Amino acid sequence: DGMLFVFSRPDYHGIWMKDMKFDLDLIWILDGEVVDITQGIPAPQTQENTLNLPIYRPKQKANLVIEVEAGFVERERVDLGAKLVYKNKE
Repeated sequence: DGMLFVFSRPDYHGIWMKDMKFDLDLIWILDGEVVDITQGIPAPQTQENTLNLPIYRPKQKANLVIEVEAGFVERERVDLGAKLVYKNKE
């Protein structure tokens, strides 16, 4: 399980960890292919000033990003170049 962010066009879109309660991996996707991976992003300390939170961006343009719990990328062996497969959940 994770959260999918869909952007209208490919770019170096930024993601920050505001209000996150657990660490994340980010899977950056361009047209159905994994183009970058950011692993083990720590959840911010409670009461941390949002102005000080880092913004995470892919190394190449992406039009989708999937946020998953930290460790998912390693556990599921997600690699650069992997293809995204959409499945209907019935």
